[in-house]
Amino acid sequence: MFNRIRKKTKFPKQRNIVIHSIRKAAISNFYKLTKDPFATMRFANHKNFNTTVRYIQEESYGAISFTEDVDLDLHKKISRADLLEALSEMDDSFVLLLNNKIKENQNKKLRN
Repeated sequence: MFNRIRKKTKFPKQRNIVIHSIRKAAISNFYKLTKDPFATMRFANHKNFNTTVRYIQEESYGAISFTEDVDLDLHKKISRADLLEALSEMDDSFVLLLNNKIKENQNKKLRN
């Protein structure tokens, strides 16, 4: 199948196009469109943010570099004031996701 695609798209034979290449391109393009790494993580159906980081091309990723370790527990290590300040500066899509998660957790507590 990919040989037919390669011929139709005129990709050189040296380009090793496989199904995973298409997935990586889709994930990278989704990030380029949204500029939202967490939406990209959900789009890719990744459980771990570091997996998403590997998919997003370094030149388009910006603030988080592949050479930089991502500390997924940083929010637990900072003061409440610093956390609230960071949240107030977040993109609206992130705040919406956070509020939805808070509401979901509150509803779970009410049911229990």
